[in-house]
Amino acid sequence: MKKFYLLATALITCTVSFGQTFLAGQDFDTENSWIFTADPATYFRDDGKDVWAAVASLSTNNSLDTPVAGTLFWGMRDLDNPYVGEPVDSGGLGLGNPYDHTLAFDNYSVSGYTDVSVSFSYNAYSLDTGYLRVEFFFDDAPQGLEDVFTYEEGKATNTWEKFTQSVPAGTGNVRMTIHAYDNQDYLAVDDVRIQYGAVGPTCDLVLGNTSAECDTSTDETDTYTAMINFTGGSSETYTITPSAGTVGGDDPGSVAAGKIIVSGLSEGTDLTVTVTGGVCNLEATISSPTCTPALPLPVYDPFDYAPGSELSASASWNNENDGDPILVSDGNLSYPDLVASSGNSVSFSGDGSESVLKFTTVSSGIVYASFIFKITDMTGFTTGGYFAVMGDYNARLYVKPELSQFYIGIGQTNKIDETKFALDKYDLNQEIFLVMSYDLTTRWSDVWINPAAGDFEAENAPASDATMPNGTALEIGQFILRQDNTAKTPSVTVDELRIGLSWAEVTPKSPFSSVRWNTSGFTVFPNPVTEGYLQILTDGPGEMSVRIFDMLGKQVYSKARHVSGTIDVSHLEKGVYFMKIEKEGRNATGKFIIR
Repeated sequence: MKKFYLLATALITCTVSFGQTFLAGQDFDTENSWIFTADPATYFRDDGKDVWAAVASLSTNNSLDTPVAGTLFWGMRDLDNPYVGEPVDSGGLGLGNPYDHTLAFDNYSVSGYTDVSVSFSYNAYSLDTGYLRVEFFFDDAPQGLEDVFTYEEGKATNTWEKFTQSVPAGTGNVRMTIHAYDNQDYLAVDDVRIQYGAVGPTCDLVLGNTSAECDTSTDETDTYTAMINFTGGSSETYTITPSAGTVGGDDPGSVAAGKIIVSGLSEGTDLTVTVTGGVCNLEATISSPTCTPALPLPVYDPFDYAPGSELSASASWNNENDGDPILVSDGNLSYPDLVASSGNSVSFSGDGSESVLKFTTVSSGIVYASFIFKITDMTGFTTGGYFAVMGDYNARLYVKPELSQFYIGIGQTNKIDETKFALDKYDLNQEIFLVMSYDLTTRWSDVWINPAAGDFEAENAPASDATMPNGTALEIGQFILRQDNTAKTPSVTVDELRIGLSWAEVTPKSPFSSVRWNTSGFTVFPNPVTEGYLQILTDGPGEMSVRIFDMLGKQVYSKARHVSGTIDVSHLEKGVYFMKIEKEGRNATGKFIIR
């Protein structure tokens, strides 16, 4: 079965003995003796997508969800949004300096104290652009900017780390300015303090990033294995005590850096691990993963779940991240010549959680996914973004607004300007049949928008509407429906999801024709019907039986003695219908559309 990997939510605490005496500090919560000024002023926008404020969590599912001291820390996310001159009502802050954000701590007297030092804890996650810097002023003399962490050093600290600066003897006043910038990434600062006096023993061991991996994924209760990275080992003898399971992996008493492994854990039961030795008393709490079985290919999901229920409540889908869930909607979307829709559909908009469907991992060939969708509301949809994903964000289906219409494109990154868009624009409430793919040989992503009915179930895919080359994925094993924020995710309804290894598997054609059909001596036109009347012609005189059914199989029209000519269907609602004609032992069945 496919293994499910989870970046575990971990609470890591540390109790050590410090010989220095606390003088002043700031934990952005209850300890406020070292006053600071934030520039720009505090902001928390787009439901936590743009943050420069004291927060309890940045929703990263790692140590950035746990403060070092108190219940809050200074959180920073996506600090590149407030462009110069951009008005507030269009999403920006109109700042003079759009990038560099500062926390300026006031002068604090350290006169008469010895062995003074300044320290703060910091954390970086998924940092691919930006920095965290600090500048000290001793008796108002600037000491120059110093890099604390930059993206060139790596994308993550993986845990809270500590920065310490000694203050020269005889200094009367100390002040400090922290500089920060990031782009769609995460930074944090906490537990800022001035201290003095002799330094006692400290704990060198640091527990880092944690993860959990299902051993198997079945419909029963499975087992999982947890892992805790560590650094600073080999200086003490340590005792590792888990709340459950068996300890293995590297020994922090003899290895400087490695991984503690705890196996044999029961799914649904969280793990707590304590590590003690010398002055160290460390603890990590790891949440159990959900071991959902991967579906075999091909996959077909008509979303045949109860209307109003959460998609993640079904057996095949899991939620990732916090926020409003994707919900099941009553009714279907349809597309001419595609096999008739069944079940229900799903709808979502703006900010919320992501729903993930796992399927058997594919490492060669081409993986295809198809679905019908429509955008029902574009209020606040200003920048565009992606709402459907194949793999580990390897192929992303983008939509971009253009007045009251929108474009569709395919991308492989979170940057819309690196996305390939098709030329045509599409309308609100237009039901669109879409196919997307990822080629594991060429590593290209493609998208087809409303492919021709004549290409349904073809052995080879037709030319795509847009192609994005230069992918990096070596395997594909999941499909994601994603919500971002109002500016990037409009109101969307999705139906008839199919995932397969061939074009034919995801483009099943209806057994009925939806164009003007002429069979068994009967000719029916026009199709689609736009004026409320349908013509039926036969190859000779005589009466015939005509019956019309809706997509649910309900008979909506019947006439037992009809002769060649016109049928009034103006009383029928817009949609797809099936017609059955019988005459003198001959019969014909076909599909037509009313618009």
